[in-house]
Amino acid sequence: MKVTIIGAGAVGSVIGGMLSRDHDVTLVGRVDHVKAIRKNGLIIEGEGVFRVKAETDTGAVPVQDLVVITVKAHDLDRAVQDSKRLIGPGTLLLVVQNGLSVLAAPTRVSFARTCIGVAYMGATMIGPGKVRSVSRTKIVVGCVDGRTAQPTLLTHVLNGSGLHSEVTDDIIGDVWRKTLVNAAVNPVTAILMAPNGAILKDPRALAISEKLFEEAMAVARHWNILNEGEMSYDDVEKVIRATADNRSSMLQDLENGKRTEIDAINGAICDRSPDPKMVRVNSRMVELVKALETWRARDGG
Repeated sequence: MKVTIIGAGAVGSVIGGMLSRDHDVTLVGRVDHVKAIRKNGLIIEGEGVFRVKAETDTGAVPVQDLVVITVKAHDLDRAVQDSKRLIGPGTLLLVVQNGLSVLAAPTRVSFARTCIGVAYMGATMIGPGKVRSVSRTKIVVGCVDGRTAQPTLLTHVLNGSGLHSEVTDDIIGDVWRKTLVNAAVNPVTAILMAPNGAILKDPRALAISEKLFEEAMAVARHWNILNEGEMSYDDVEKVIRATADNRSSMLQDLENGKRTEIDAINGAICDRSPDPKMVRVNSRMVELVKALETWRARDGG
């Protein structure tokens, strides 16, 4: 298959590198990343060196069999426009992204057969052309309408290249479950400026994390997306322990002076709350992280 990854950051590079074992892969990413890949190949620590094509835009890329969009939530509209020239009648499109806004992707990409992917992956950019994958990868794939034919085809492709993936007929629930974990973990690590495991070492940070989760879960229950008892903070703690040494994507963005996905995660939960009082801590967390974004960007990261 001809495969293009639009937004080849850490997660996109891992997906693209693994797929290149069996497919003709093109990564579309930042200039320095592309130059390094062209010179030395894509280096994924623990996996090896992958010889993939790399471009800074989609201008020279022909119609593809599969397009995977892995940009940040706030860059989705631009990526959608970039993907149009790559989409043919038989092209599959997979959008892998944090936050709740990914659920609107099918309407934004109405010209393509679109699936959504929820990625459980600890990936970090450690330099141009070089990525570290620090936890076992799993990608859950589904369609908003619950159909499973296209997700089944995609998981066959992903699994064939060593990317463990599963089909779901409830991608909305899966997106919310991942978002609840992200909402309770990522902004707290961003404020602590520390890896995930630091949350469990600081009683105050742990209390904030628990409250963020409780508020988000209340919103999910209000909309009958998740049921009482279906998920608890114990699930969040398990993730924190399993990824204790990981630096969350939100923390990495702040460290690099980039815009975070706070709006798509905690902000989106606040937007969906029927009552502002239900999400007081999440609302304050959005304000704090945005303040840090401004400070870090001004300070040069």
